[in-house]
Amino acid sequence: MRIISHMEGTIVIRAMWEELRPVAGAAMPLVLSTLQSRYNFNNVGVSAIAQQAGMFTPNLQIGSMTEGDVSFPINSIEFQPHCLVVVCSTTDNANVFINDMFKFLAESFGFRSPETGRPKRYRSTIVFDPSGVDLDSTMGKWNKVLSFLNDKSAADISPHQTLGVRFASKDFGIIADGLPTSTPFIVERRVVSPPGENWWFSQAPVDTPTHLAILEKIEQTFR
Repeated sequence: MRIISHMEGTIVIRAMWEELRPVAGAAMPLVLSTLQSRYNFNNVGVSAIAQQAGMFTPNLQIGSMTEGDVSFPINSIEFQPHCLVVVCSTTDNANVFINDMFKFLAESFGFRSPETGRPKRYRSTIVFDPSGVDLDSTMGKWNKVLSFLNDKSAADISPHQTLGVRFASKDFGIIADGLPTSTPFIVERRVVSPPGENWWFSQAPVDTPTHLAILEKIEQTFR
């Protein structure tokens, strides 16, 4: 399996802004300005979702961080009404950023850190090349369903095509009363792949290392 892109690694933690900020002091504009400077965020503002609930909490986008000799992008961080949502390219990077940010806020402004062991929810998104494995051939009887659909389609409608499979429970969404429980596990053809390339898209409700292990297992299963 050849990884084309680690598109996204999302972590959701039940950690509210009001729970973590100091009881007194540390005005929001000062905190946002300092975070922007430390992590090179291009866009700094407040969470629209939190505003709808009458709250004023941060939303920072398009930043970066260096850990040792490694630099990585920070897509976004948002304190929503009941949770913190952090998006990087991988969940490993997101964890590094979260730990660094909590430590920095505690040392600089007296913020409180959430207790260790607090549950996290993950979402990993990867584009990959299955190294010569033709995943279309693994669809089995779904291809018969595809043929049936195309037979029933009107002549002027473009034929349907198999893109992949989804194993769904509940959709990943940041809900008002707590953390999301899951997201579909998806494996499907990358529609915008370059000509001649066999790129596939996958999204899973797990951390990035677990997601990679699952994709490796899928690839081995169909060899």
